[in-house]
Amino acid sequence: MADITITAANIGCGSNALVRRVTGGEAITHGKPVYQQSNGKFYVADANNSEQTAEVQGIAFCSCSGDGVDFFILFFGDMKFGAILTKGETYILSATGGICPIADLASGWWVTKLGSASDTSTLKVNIEATRIQK
Repeated sequence: MADITITAANIGCGSNALVRRVTGGEAITHGKPVYQQSNGKFYVADANNSEQTAEVQGIAFCSCSGDGVDFFILFFGDMKFGAILTKGETYILSATGGICPIADLASGWWVTKLGSASDTSTLKVNIEATRIQK
């Protein structure tokens, strides 16, 4: 399999979603998992770069146009993606800064669980950066 394909217009949240306003350090598109660097800014996360880049803090709820621009991340609760998920599947951070099924986990990746699909369009976000490298 591969990263899920995200359409910005399909991104939404449930009534239980917890969101946070943060500052980007680069351009970030809807639905990208993000991590925070020591400068306080957020960047696209990556499962096979380093333990730090796999420390996901949330998923971009809207896009960020570039360095120094504020945007919102969802860090817990229901996130809507449209009908692209597999119900019951656990999703993780991918090596390309996206979201993929846990079955795609490859050697060398830092394991970061993002959540599980409660239906074909909703990811129950409950991030766990395990700090374990496969």
